[in-house]
Amino acid sequence: MLNFDWINVLGIAALGQAALLSAYMMVIAGRQLAQWLLTLSLITLAIALAHDVFLQSKLALHFPYLLGTGPFATYLIGPRILLVSYKIIWPEKPYSKWHLLHFVPFVVQQWNATATYLMSSGQKTAFLEQYYQAATDSVLVPNFSITTVVSLLTFYAPRFVYFLYVLWLLQNNRQDIQHAQPVRRLGYRALQYGLLGYCLLWALHRALTYWEFSSVWALEYQPALNAAMLSSTIILFAVMALRFPLDDLFSPKTSKKYKNSELDEGTANSLIKKIEAYLTVEGNFSNPDIRQSDVANALQLSPQLISQIINSQTGMSFNQYINRQRVDALKLLLQCSENQHKDILTLAFEAGFNSKPTLNRVFKQQVGTTPTAYRSHYFCAVRN
Repeated sequence: MLNFDWINVLGIAALGQAALLSAYMMVIAGRQLAQWLLTLSLITLAIALAHDVFLQSKLALHFPYLLGTGPFATYLIGPRILLVSYKIIWPEKPYSKWHLLHFVPFVVQQWNATATYLMSSGQKTAFLEQYYQAATDSVLVPNFSITTVVSLLTFYAPRFVYFLYVLWLLQNNRQDIQHAQPVRRLGYRALQYGLLGYCLLWALHRALTYWEFSSVWALEYQPALNAAMLSSTIILFAVMALRFPLDDLFSPKTSKKYKNSELDEGTANSLIKKIEAYLTVEGNFSNPDIRQSDVANALQLSPQLISQIINSQTGMSFNQYINRQRVDALKLLLQCSENQHKDILTLAFEAGFNSKPTLNRVFKQQVGTTPTAYRSHYFCAVRN
């Protein structure tokens, strides 16, 4: 007998919204990989929600094909949240082929689940009938043990490693999006609060599961809680898509008009020239330890105002702006015939870079090639 309550009805409504929104996002995605990853994120949420709704409502007995998709998102949700967050924080950074390695565990897990996917409809139905019968007969309070901890880590650790890393990235790069387009700021906050809320609610639910007085309740309502959270996420996703242009979610565009700011365009232009003079003309960008507060102290301005001016006039954060100066300086050094045989890392240190990984990442991001290849191509072009 089917079991429909308000959570299942909410879930089915959310699935309908997910289907329509996914189709819309595919149409507008074009060649933007970040948009396709966002669409994949929505589809992943929908698959997880469909599994929970079909299982809880017992629709799975009539449509057993979803059996085995429960862990589908376990190894996929982390990488796609990381890559979507990557583009929200740094819209201008291209994806690397190495990012594909994040999906290797998902491929392995899906390969291991092949046997379940290939079960016949009758086998899946029989399994589900046993599952529902066991759930009706008794609900056992789980014992907290080393085996339980290992089992939890095996299933949940992959996603939580990504979740915690993304939270760390969002916290450490919050200045890069403080003057971004509204939908990009909203996406940033939604990710931050959503991941933090999920981690806290998961920890609370696990604690209730292993507490004798609440264990039965926590186990009985776990599918409903999962379905409610997934449904709410998808519905909020749909509302955001209707309210804002999704193209701006990964846009580096910024607004020159800041809340509570009394700066006019003339003052902003004057201040950016002072900042440029201090950093570029005086060469302070080549100091590897230069900080936003150092520039603020030198020009007798607040660090917040320095950030605001650079962002409004260049569309970059302070660190991005400094790195742009360093890349331009290094390009000039690499073009100098006297430096043709000098060590590139030595020249990079002169330009203000303090490590090889940072040099290669920033240079390739801005120029599209490595410093070595840039110098080689430049002198080849000169000789020809």
